[in-house]
Amino acid sequence: MPDYKFMWGQRQSAMITEAMRSQLLLAFDIQGRIQSSKISEDLFILTEGVFEHYMPCGSIIECKKRGEKYFNKNFSKKMTKMIVNHLTLFFKFCKNNRNKKLAELSAGQLKKLILTYHNFLNKTFIFFSLSTPELTAMVVEIIENILSKKLETKELVEDALISLSSPEKLDATMKERIDFLKIANRKNVSDNQLLNHASRYPALFFNTYKVAEAISFLRNRLVEEQGKKWQVELARINGKLNKIKTEHKKIYLLDKSGELKHLAGILQECGLERYRLKHGWSGAEFLCLNLLEELSKRIDVAFEDFIKCYLFEDIYNYFDKGIILTKKQLSERKKCILIHYLKGQTEFLFGDEALKYRKKLFGEKLSGDKFNENEIKGFVANKGMVTGIARVVNVKDLSNFINDCKAFKKGEILFTTMTSPLMVPIIKKAAGIVTDEGGITSHAAVISKEFRIPCIVGTHGASSIIKTGDLVEVDANNGRIKIL
Repeated sequence: MPDYKFMWGQRQSAMITEAMRSQLLLAFDIQGRIQSSKISEDLFILTEGVFEHYMPCGSIIECKKRGEKYFNKNFSKKMTKMIVNHLTLFFKFCKNNRNKKLAELSAGQLKKLILTYHNFLNKTFIFFSLSTPELTAMVVEIIENILSKKLETKELVEDALISLSSPEKLDATMKERIDFLKIANRKNVSDNQLLNHASRYPALFFNTYKVAEAISFLRNRLVEEQGKKWQVELARINGKLNKIKTEHKKIYLLDKSGELKHLAGILQECGLERYRLKHGWSGAEFLCLNLLEELSKRIDVAFEDFIKCYLFEDIYNYFDKGIILTKKQLSERKKCILIHYLKGQTEFLFGDEALKYRKKLFGEKLSGDKFNENEIKGFVANKGMVTGIARVVNVKDLSNFINDCKAFKKGEILFTTMTSPLMVPIIKKAAGIVTDEGGITSHAAVISKEFRIPCIVGTHGASSIIKTGDLVEVDANNGRIKIL
């Protein structure tokens, strides 16, 4: 029985969970064509709406080998162009759907739309995989090797690597903050203006299935941002970016071959692409909310049940065979959906059968190595040492997140599965950040450097071990978290 490693988890829909498999099972070759990733095993579990991803160590090693493509200088440039084109087409598709009267479409026309949506979502995840810690690991190792030959201590190497991973350009999170402040500077902001902003930056509304909630959230944010000048924020960000550029120039002088600059550029672009692509998959359901609502009406199932239980295969079965899930099947899927990919075969299990299979894989722990409380380790994203009260924030939905924002006290330490653009108000108050997922190009890694907050990423489960109210020590110099 392989030793499964908890990768990350969050609350999400069944359809997103199913589509997310494509980032592990499919990959781009050097020419940019989609092919099998040749990953041997992968495991997704959705328990009462909470997703967990596990991989055996062998599959993690296989993922790292896929990162060899980055050493082809044309590959990263090709991917950047393809990502921009892909997201442009996807956002255009979503906008066109919002303007259609979907109720008037035939079953065949509606099926065609969901097929297109599904394909866009799958491809977004394949692109997103390029910025994962596993695929960028080889690039990071080569950078560390170059730096270790030029710098005297391990600490200097770590500092240089952290600096080189920071993009020199405005990322999507920064752009969103500037664009929103521009709106906040206006008088009599309409709901349409706020909805347009939400549609440009939909990752803010992951797990949000009511437009009114999104508009209400942005209206509250208008009050918070009132009086703040976007020019001041832009100047602050540009000042930070100019400092980063200066730091990079000094480090690049260490390597006259230009290889260090090239590899660092790949890491920086991965970070920028990661933010862009989050708006593609994290925001997909909000962008295509009317399409999902129409599907649930056609199938005649409550929207909440549709989101929690229906896989894309079930939707196609409805269109092709007229088959819908029974009440018993819905109940089973709410309890647990398990997707196990092993050597080219995918097994789907539901309900008690899925829970029994999970127990067979993990034993009584039921969660692989996730609950190793003796020592919590992660990857240093931004150095520093901080002791404080922990607060666990995982975005279940927008209303819960609003409550989390109100509850979060300045100086507390944020523990979460992964940060998102939605969390910026909390991050500004946090004394430290610890995430389950992510690497050196993750959102948490970059934004922690922007706000000068100690940060540890890739702990593979700290947000499940640590509880809100725990007194913790976050040693972001050595990548360790301790409960005091």
